[in-house]
Amino acid sequence: DPAAFQWAQDGAAMARLRGIGPINAAARTISDRVGRRWIEATFNAVQLSEQQLPAVYANAVLAARILGMPTMPDVFVSGDRMWDSVTYGSEHSAFVIVGTALITNYQGVDQLFLLAREMGHCRAGHALWKTVIRFLIGEQGPRKGLSGAGMLSALNPAQLVGGALELPLLAWARQAEITADRAGLLAGGSEED
Repeated sequence: DPAAFQWAQDGAAMARLRGIGPINAAARTISDRVGRRWIEATFNAVQLSEQQLPAVYANAVLAARILGMPTMPDVFVSGDRMWDSVTYGSEHSAFVIVGTALITNYQGVDQLFLLAREMGHCRAGHALWKTVIRFLIGEQGPRKGLSGAGMLSALNPAQLVGGALELPLLAWARQAEITADRAGLLAGGSEED
């Protein structure tokens, strides 16, 4: 059960997100019209399997089993984002992308932790919202905000709407990372590992 590792504030923040109509409408549009195919196409990645990086794939399968995943998400290794790992997708179809530097520099329980973190995002239902953040806010976090752009930007309706959408997403994103860390710790077995 995801409740074994889900941070309470993450669950509360997700409930708030689901209650905001414009964000939900944007999430459904992104998921239905663009979604996974576009994101998969933006990464230069190789999909893991029993034949492709079998030891890493075995760790991914172990992480998914420990966290009780109903289905195994696709896991890709990418050289484009060597030191990054991300989860994207929809509520029903998530996938994980892990950088080559992480895969080659972290082995054993450390690699299991990294893979379980991303599986934790999948299991907790974060894939859709992480995808929405990528589309609405971008990879680098918030755009120049109201305070950074000066007082005249406060009069721009587009800036106000953008800020109103960004704040709840960014508040949730911080909480979601704690949930993912807890999933990684659960798979690793102890805080010392």
